[in-house]
Amino acid sequence: MIKEYIIQAEFAGWVKTSFGEKGKIWLAELPETISELAELWGLRDISPLSDSNYNFTAFCGINDSQPAFLKIGCPWSGIDNEIAALSEIKSDHLLKPLAVDKPKGQNT
Repeated sequence: MIKEYIIQAEFAGWVKTSFGEKGKIWLAELPETISELAELWGLRDISPLSDSNYNFTAFCGINDSQPAFLKIGCPWSGIDNEIAALSEIKSDHLLKPLAVDKPKGQNT
């Protein structure tokens, strides 16, 4: 289901247009990346959002079914800056990263 979603998602077109061949390779590897992170972080019931424009985003459960949000951005899209900003901003109204895999540009 996730592979079919990625092929049809708006963000896939943006990745291909913005990053060319390396973006296509990243998209092809994305289902495996999602599986690896699901195993690493104990993610369950991954439900992709239909309106993601620039990143793979999904609601999910983590470990004991605690609600979580998975966001995977292309390493070249500036996702590192976003992770840093979310970690620094002091607000009860923003999602905070629970875990980050910087080499792949992922966080939950």
